[in-house]
This record gives sequence, C-alpha cells and structure tokens, in this order.
Amino acid sequence: MTARRLLIALALAALATACDPYSRGRDNAEILQSTGLTVEQAEYAVFDNLLALSPDPARSYGAEVTRHGCATNASARTVGPPWKLSVGDRFADPSPELVDATESALESMAERGFTAPVDKGLASRRGEYRRDDRGFEIGFEIRDTDGKRYLSVVATTPCAAEKSTGGGPIPPVFDAIRLATRRAVHAFGVADPAALRAVACGKLGESVDFAVPADERERLRRTMAADAETRGAGRVVEIANYRWRGDPILPSAASAEVTVRYQRHPDIHYRAEYRDWSGGEWRLCAFDAI
Repeated sequence: MTARRLLIALALAALATACDPYSRGRDNAEILQSTGLTVEQAEYAVFDNLLALSPDPARSYGAEVTRHGCATNASARTVGPPWKLSVGDRFADPSPELVDATESALESMAERGFTAPVDKGLASRRGEYRRDDRGFEIGFEIRDTDGKRYLSVVATTPCAAEKSTGGGPIPPVFDAIRLATRRAVHAFGVADPAALRAVACGKLGESVDFAVPADERERLRRTMAADAETRGAGRVVEIANYRWRGDPILPSAASAEVTVRYQRHPDIHYRAEYRDWSGGEWRLCAFDAI
C-alpha cells in the first residue's frame, strides 16, 4: 500500500471508529464539549512537559509520539479517536547527579500543577510520577536491563479529540507537517545537519546537500551549534495560517506560519514551506524568520 493510500485508509478508519456503535468510551464530541482538548494541542503540551523534565531537552524533542485509543471496540481492542498521546526518552548509565537533577525537575513541576503522585505498582525498581488536574502525567523510572541502567522520562496526555477539518486536508496530513517541523527544530537544537537533511527539501535542503563542500557544511554546523547555545532548546508552540496547494483533501504542498519557543530567547515566528515528498511524507522546504 502506498503512503497516500495509507493516509486515506487511516482517515476512513478514524471515521469508522467515531461512528462504530460497538465502541465504548468517550468520543470526539464529548471531549470537545468537556475539555475541548484537541490532538494538536495535546501534542504541543506533552512535549512542553517532557522537555521540562528531560536532562537533554534538545535531544528529547526528537522523540516519537505514540497514540493510544481512548475507546474500546467489540473485540476489546483500544481504538481512536479520541487519543491519548505519550512521548518519552531514555538515557543509558545516568550519573547520580543526572538522576538527582531529574528528581528536582519533577518536584519543580508542582509549579505547573503536577502534584498528585501516580502509583505505577512494583514494575519499576525506582520511579516517580505526577498528574495534574487536567489528566496530564509526567514522570521518570530507573530500570536495569541487560546489565545496563537506564533513566527513562515520559509524559502523557488525557484523551484528545481529532478535530474535523471541515472538508479540508485529513488529520494525518497535519500530523505529518507537525512531525517534519518538530524534526527540523530538533536538528537545529542538536546542531545536526544530517538530521536536518533527512527532513528538508528546497532551499533549506540545498544548504545541507551532499553536493555542498564539506567546509561549508561544517560552517553550517558551527552556526547551528552557536544558535542552539544562545537560544537553548526550542519547541513548536503553534502552526497557523495554512495555505494549501493541490488536492483539497490530500494537498501536495503547503505554507504556514510557525512559532517556536526557546529556553533562553523570545519566541521566533517563521514562514514555513512544505512539500509532500513521497505520498504522505512531508518535508520542510523553507524556514525563514518573519
């Protein structure tokens, strides 16, 4: 199955689940009427929480988002929408100082309303979790696996609705665009031109192309590193004002305005250009401050 057909299949499956008379659990309409939380909002929030806890926020911003369905179908399988999102990162052989810093970061999350301890049972040799009154959770665990010790940090969301686009692009298109944007911000945060090349196209891709002389790529890496040192880790907090080109449901290109929030710098607004690179895999082709 091609990526484009897969996107269509995912959209139809989501619609079928939303209308499945045998599914049990809160549906999109109930979420929107109660908390109003959407998947897009939940994704921004869960990374905000994870980066506040992670020992290496720039690295952790490259973590994958996992979806968990909030409903149960007739076969007792969890399905969505709506969805819970989770994201985490794992650090091998953490020093005592790193563990202490993570514990302190978790305690400081009380300032954000994370105060209720969450009992995770005895599966973890050492770990602590907190929950806020909205249902977001954050925490860490330390486990020994295959002779190594790992520190894992994780953040999760309550159920979030897949908001209808009113006949416009299907939700997976927005997911793919957010993913490309986040991966590019992550690449800048860790000063990795190769990681940027994997998600870039157009004039942004040309700056990291293999055809560019090695000394120019090294200058770019040093510039990226200097910017990251000055600004600190960045995270996308909004993608707005989309403009689409091509098919209304499965467009081939888009532009949008992106806001990135940095640890040690005011927010920066960018004009972004995107292209559907291979039938569902979107890439970022331009990212210019405005």
